[in-house]
Amino acid sequence: RQDQQRNWTHIMAEALYRFGNNENFYFGARYNTASGEDPRSFNDVTINRFNIGGGVFFTKNVLAKIEYVNQTYDGFDPGNRFNEGKFNGLMIETVVSF
Repeated sequence: RQDQQRNWTHIMAEALYRFGNNENFYFGARYNTASGEDPRSFNDVTINRFNIGGGVFFTKNVLAKIEYVNQTYDGFDPGNRFNEGKFNGLMIETVVSF
């Protein structure tokens, strides 16, 4: 079965609202899901991620943001590093782009 083609499905949705005099503030939410067959165990597995947060553009190249993230891994075998894996928490980030 190792040489068979595997199909995965990835779905993503995002909503973003910008506001302020120069639209330099934003609030948004994002949802990602990926599902398919694990190539080692041949189990059907799913990875889900949900983010909600906001930020401010100090200049057009400098962004500071804060997000709550919840990510889960389902269907992986015991012994697989992703089995019952999950992450949730607050993320604070500053970005400088050129």
